[in-house]
Amino acid sequence: SSDLYLNRSLKRMKSWGMNTMGGWSNNNIIQANDEQKVPYTISVGTLKHKVNNKLPDVFNENWKKSVNNNIKRVSLYAKNDSFFIGFFVDNELTWYDPNNFALEMFKFKKSTATKSKYITDLKKEFVKINALNKKCGSNFISWKEFEDFKGDKFLFNLKDFNIEFYIQYCEKYFKTIKEAINYHTPEKLYLGCRWHAGGRKKHRNKYNIEIASKYVDVLSFNQYVNELDNFKFPSQNNIDKPFLISEFNFGALDAGKFYPGLGHASNQRNRGEKYENFI
Repeated sequence: SSDLYLNRSLKRMKSWGMNTMGGWSNNNIIQANDEQKVPYTISVGTLKHKVNNKLPDVFNENWKKSVNNNIKRVSLYAKNDSFFIGFFVDNELTWYDPNNFALEMFKFKKSTATKSKYITDLKKEFVKINALNKKCGSNFISWKEFEDFKGDKFLFNLKDFNIEFYIQYCEKYFKTIKEAINYHTPEKLYLGCRWHAGGRKKHRNKYNIEIASKYVDVLSFNQYVNELDNFKFPSQNNIDKPFLISEFNFGALDAGKFYPGLGHASNQRNRGEKYENFI
């Protein structure tokens, strides 16, 4: 039965010295009895409505509703549980930098509320399409034509506008989630969005980290490296928030799977050495 599985797994975890359940752990732990339980986290996704392949359409009112519904649903049983620490929300989103964010939004196959807002704000800024053409080196005959186009590097000529819009976007994302958590589970923590380490210009930047630090309780980073000696935020600001490493790994091919994962070790012994060094 699932009870037997749950209790045996918890016993086993404790015997290995593990004292907390990380992201995407089995939510049945909510039902475990207090003698068996360990502190746990809950993971929530918000990608029902998207602005690119892996980033939400935050100016869509239905996105806000789905964020609230998801947090409300999973916190119904957990919100009064002292073992429940808080939420990871989303994972390894493709944030891009402000210019590439705009480009990817235009390339995306669906029209989105965020893109509509971008175009509306652009019209306010430039009024006439010719003024936009002059700034961008483009040759649109109307705003309608601009709305239908699928993205081009000349959007990078709107650098200041793109930064301003990107800041608004990040504010909306983190603030909406923080407000939902505060409303449905006021005592529980917002554990961040698990930024990925890789992919130049795709994940972490000073804008999203600085804005997140205003709203999250803990910044979370998936960090597939050998050690944390040179880990730092991509920001010159003094960000006064704790951070946690939400994913890391060292795999070896001498036993187990046929792929070591994103972190490599020479064998099982070396995996242990790398793990100990990392911790």
